[in-house]
Parts: sequence; C-alpha cells; structure tokens
Amino acid sequence: SSLGLQWDMETDRLSIKTELKNRPMTRRGLLGYVMSPYDPLGIAAPVMLLCKLLQREVFPPLNDDPHNYAALGWDGILPSYLKKQWEQMVSTCYQVQDLEIPRSFYPIGSGTPISQQLHAFADAYDLAICCAIFVRTVMSTGKIFVAFVCGNSHVLPRGTTFKGQLVIPRAELCAATMLVEKVREVELELGMCPP
Repeated sequence: SSLGLQWDMETDRLSIKTELKNRPMTRRGLLGYVMSPYDPLGIAAPVMLLCKLLQREVFPPLNDDPHNYAALGWDGILPSYLKKQWEQMVSTCYQVQDLEIPRSFYPIGSGTPISQQLHAFADAYDLAICCAIFVRTVMSTGKIFVAFVCGNSHVLPRGTTFKGQLVIPRAELCAATMLVEKVREVELELGMCPP
C-alpha cells in the first residue's frame, strides 16, 4: 500500500483500494458503496460519476425532495424503481477494484527525461463536470511517453441553473476552475513551477 493506493511492486502498477461489503438498498448502504473506493488520484473518477449521480438523486436538498427520500431515514429500503440504478452502481464499485495504472510516468531504463509538459482537459455537460491531467515526457533517446497524473469529476452544483434551465457556460466555467486548481496542485507537487 502506498499513499492509500495498492502498489504491485512486481508490475510497478497502482490500483484502487476498496473496502466492499454487501450492503442493503438503503441510504446508508448507498453511502457505504460510494465511499468505499479510496481514490486520491481520481483514477476511477469517470466511472464513479454514475454512483455520485444516484447519490444526488437519493440525497436531494430538503426543499427539493419530490420523492420524499428524507422520510425513509438512513435504513429505510429505497423504492424498487431505483433497483436497476442500484445494481449498476454496485457493479461499478466492484469493477473499480480492477482498474490500475503504471506508477512511473516513463519506463525505467528508457533514457533521461529532457522535458515534461502537462496536458490538461476539462469538460462539462448537463449533469457533471470533469477534468483529467496527463504528463508528456520527452526522453534523451527521442522516445515520448504520456502518462495519467490525476483526474476528478463532480456532479454539478445546484446553482448552475437559471430559471430552471442549465447554463452551459456556467458549468464550463466550473470545470475550468476545477482544472486550474488541479493543474496548480500538480505543478507544485512535481516541482514544475515555483511555489
């Protein structure tokens, strides 16, 4: 285990640490599944978005709860019409255990790195925002390697609508802000810019 991730030293790959147990179809069970994968790098951020969207539906603000989920309490069984989404969420949480990425940004013995660049992407749509950051390394041998650094995704905040309609430019701005914060964090951690 390294920094909360599982490190396979033979293959030099990182995978996500999960503590999965069978949980009932309740609000407490939902949070147990959503919070079970520990993923500080955001390796599984795109696939865990499905789980976050179900969480948003089951845990709405009190003033916007048309299905009255709050009345169920923590241990009340969720309605049967959520069963398909529940099964997809559970399947996703189990599949996350199989995700792995190389630990190193470039293979050992492939030369000396000459330059590194961060390539960062962000996007938004009507339900969520996301970002991903990659590092491109040019080696002394002329080879180029691109490696995943980190990613993130968030369900859109409630304030991204105006008169009930989604404002895409506002969502794009939220995604760009999240990306800028992540890029700055990565630059500081990798020593690519002064503090």
